[in-house]
Amino acid sequence: MGIARTWRTLVGVCAGLGLLVLAGCMWLQPINAVDFEADPVSGAAPRLVDFQPIIEADVAAYEWDFGDGAASTEEAPAHIYRSQGTYTVSLTVQFADGTSRHVVKDDLIDVGPPATSGPGGAAVYWLDRSAGTIYAGSTDGSVSFPLVTGIYKGQYFAVGGGWVYWTTQHAVKRASVVDGSGQELLYTDMGSIVAGIAVDAGAQRIYWVSHPVSLSESGAIWKADLDGSNQRAWGTLTRWGANSHVSWLLAVDSVSQRLYWFEHFFEVDTSGPILPVSLGAGSVLPSDWTPQCSLHWAPTTGFDEHVIRESLPASKGLALDVGLTGVGARYVYWTDPRSDEIVRCKPDGSAYVTVVENLDDPVALAVNAAYGRIYWSDSKGIHRANLDGTSRELVFPGVQADALVLDY
Repeated sequence: MGIARTWRTLVGVCAGLGLLVLAGCMWLQPINAVDFEADPVSGAAPRLVDFQPIIEADVAAYEWDFGDGAASTEEAPAHIYRSQGTYTVSLTVQFADGTSRHVVKDDLIDVGPPATSGPGGAAVYWLDRSAGTIYAGSTDGSVSFPLVTGIYKGQYFAVGGGWVYWTTQHAVKRASVVDGSGQELLYTDMGSIVAGIAVDAGAQRIYWVSHPVSLSESGAIWKADLDGSNQRAWGTLTRWGANSHVSWLLAVDSVSQRLYWFEHFFEVDTSGPILPVSLGAGSVLPSDWTPQCSLHWAPTTGFDEHVIRESLPASKGLALDVGLTGVGARYVYWTDPRSDEIVRCKPDGSAYVTVVENLDDPVALAVNAAYGRIYWSDSKGIHRANLDGTSRELVFPGVQADALVLDY
């Protein structure tokens, strides 16, 4: 009897210890840890901040709260803080096993006052080819005035470095962006058609497209210093001559050091010269032309061509979402007049999406990422909207804008 009682006691003790060990193991099981990083955490408004979660477990859903009324369900979002202030950021994570975690970082983001002044921190400029005039105005449409007049056969223009640059049929010119004074002729070539132009103010360079009148010659993108000195062909493309390719839309990303262009290919009569077509507001693309258009970029440090997307319809406007200090373009935007849309994609061609739809023959295009705005023109005037296409409004009704620029 004593032995049996002792045995039962030992069994009970061992069983109790086993339960304690099991409970201890369960108590010691690691809880899914959640953390995140933000970069940068301070700076002047508008301030773009990248958020990156630090999680090792399988995640089913993310929910970010940026503290300024905005939220996101992306895994690693980028958010623009547009107003001065201190912001608390939180992240809620739903795990694949059904559990969730919530982490809050108080006063994480410190945004200072804007580094720029004036309405929206930018000015709107547009070219009316029929009037031969470049106009300037406030971003809210409250003020406008002629800046440069008497432009003969104006094509495209750009603003940067304190100057406004424009192309005519055979030349590149510039004037002061303050009052249009001090006009200068920088380049001329009667044997070519000069089209798109872009300014890289950071590198103190200008770029323009020069198409040959003769089919036996090659087209080129030229570059020069801001004053027109040190002119040379930056990239030569034989297909811009005999093969009926043309390009008259340029955009430059000074931070990422990339030049973008939209290229058109038309089945045309090769017995005559190939001329870029000035596609203004209300113009109609010829129905017998079959465009095979494409979007390209190359580093400004050397002509190494990259194709972003092909088989695109013809476009009349090209823009990059630049404007944030130290941040390069995150998307490329262009107008699609045949579908009456504005579309965009990432520089690698991914994330192709329609941003604004149901337009009325969109023409020119400009984007300011710092203030989250898209500007475009059509037969009704100049419009603007948020980068996601919401809050559309007509800011300059009745104006004809064949080319459109924002100065940052």
